[in-house]
Amino acid sequence: TLTGGAGADIFRFEVKGDSLASTSRDVITDFTVGQDKIDLSMIDANSSLFARGDQAFTFIGTTARFTAPGQLRYSYQMIGGKEFTIVEGNTDSGSAADFSIALTGHHVLTANDFFM
Repeated sequence: TLTGGAGADIFRFEVKGDSLASTSRDVITDFTVGQDKIDLSMIDANSSLFARGDQAFTFIGTTARFTAPGQLRYSYQMIGGKEFTIVEGNTDSGSAADFSIALTGHHVLTANDFFM
């Protein structure tokens, strides 16, 4: 569980294992759209052996399907009677999320809410 302080916060994730998909994901309890940032810039968005360097993510919005490595999306889920915004990233050619982050509440996110 992550909780920021007063003012703008940066929630930094350095490897995809910092917040695995589904039940072991991190939860950000007080994210403020347009003020706080989720920093994913240290995560290589394409883990393919053929992709050299550290590629950035491409934000594909809500509930879009993963069609290529390096995509970032979000959706809404009710968990235990509470609403969460679930951010998911894909770093390989599979169609499943390789990591996810939950934000408490319903948030309309844009690429500007991330460092990718």
